[in-house]
Amino acid sequence: MELLFARQPIFDRNRKVVAYELLYRSDRLNEFDGTDERVATAKVINAVFYSPDGRNLLGGKTAFINFPASLLVDDSAELLPRNRVVVEILETVEPTPEVIEACKRLRSKGYALALDDFVDLEGGHPLVQFADYVKIDLTITDRKEGERIFARYRRSGCRLLAEKVETEEDFRWAAALGFSLFQGYFFSRPIMSSVREAAGFKLNFLELLKNLSAPQLDFTGIASIVNREPTLSYKLLRFANSALLGRKQPARTVKQALSFVGEIALRKWLSIVIIMDLASDTADEVMTNVLMRARLCEILAEPSGLKARKAELFTLGLFSRLDKLFSQPLSELIADINLADDIRNTLLETVTTPHAVSRLWTLILAYEVGDWNRACELLPQLNLEPATLTAAYFDAVSWAESMCKRAGPSAMRS
Repeated sequence: MELLFARQPIFDRNRKVVAYELLYRSDRLNEFDGTDERVATAKVINAVFYSPDGRNLLGGKTAFINFPASLLVDDSAELLPRNRVVVEILETVEPTPEVIEACKRLRSKGYALALDDFVDLEGGHPLVQFADYVKIDLTITDRKEGERIFARYRRSGCRLLAEKVETEEDFRWAAALGFSLFQGYFFSRPIMSSVREAAGFKLNFLELLKNLSAPQLDFTGIASIVNREPTLSYKLLRFANSALLGRKQPARTVKQALSFVGEIALRKWLSIVIIMDLASDTADEVMTNVLMRARLCEILAEPSGLKARKAELFTLGLFSRLDKLFSQPLSELIADINLADDIRNTLLETVTTPHAVSRLWTLILAYEVGDWNRACELLPQLNLEPATLTAAYFDAVSWAESMCKRAGPSAMRS
């Protein structure tokens, strides 16, 4: 699946790019199609901050992201790194008590806010007190009104940004008046970008949504669902190990990640990811193979003396074909995932001295392709009997196929 969005650069007075506004796009026509604002924002967030291709799209610069009222009041912005994001409040957002409280919370936690297409209200705009940026649309604001707004708010502590700057004259006027930031077609039209994404089984996401609607989260149930979704597991580990949560101890399994994230943040994070993924279908033989490998690793962990690492071995199998799911090198995908060294080296095939994990993984791959000689060579090194391996393999195949069947034909890639 390809996630599309557009980046429109924001310039300073020296015409240097200092930030990007990220805009949702459903196709390559480079225009907004009226998609629900909540869905649009969720897809942009997922594309830039949770997809493997998204990490370098900003080039270290700040992202302005549009937020409708619903995502403001449920604190979804707190899923994003405060030092890389400006929460842009759409002009359609009514300054209700709930919205005002949400803005107050975000500011108290260090998030920057911007008011989009700002129109001054009689008696003042109630959200200006929380704004770090005020964006003035030059196509709907005449010069006299622009001067009045600038004079009124320049001492409020917020930075004024001239948007829809379409001519050299617009830029010179705004710069002379004192605007410090500029955005518009005069500098650059929105530039289309895309990231690759593997979507999940719809039924699994529907189960997650059902769980999220409960008064108390069933972490065991959530872990079970997430463990059936390689891409969701990957995103969860990235999120749990991000600087956003500020933990020194890395999360190496889904269970650890869920405990680190906690119920409040997990509800927010899952809602963003699910909104995006429910819009698309996927599944093929790669998914079945990945689930089979993960389950086989888990089953063989105990008899091979690796019982304590059962969850990590499940992750090993789950991530073993991420490169196929995302069409990106595995080394790049797991670069910022805090996997144990032996798991990482096994995945990347960089093991120099064989160990229990690499031997088990080599055994599984050998059995998978029918390399019986290699499999028989490794079995005694792991204290495993041929019958144990055979039974475990058929158990894993049956489990993987049942997981895929539960998704149903409608969940297959179209």
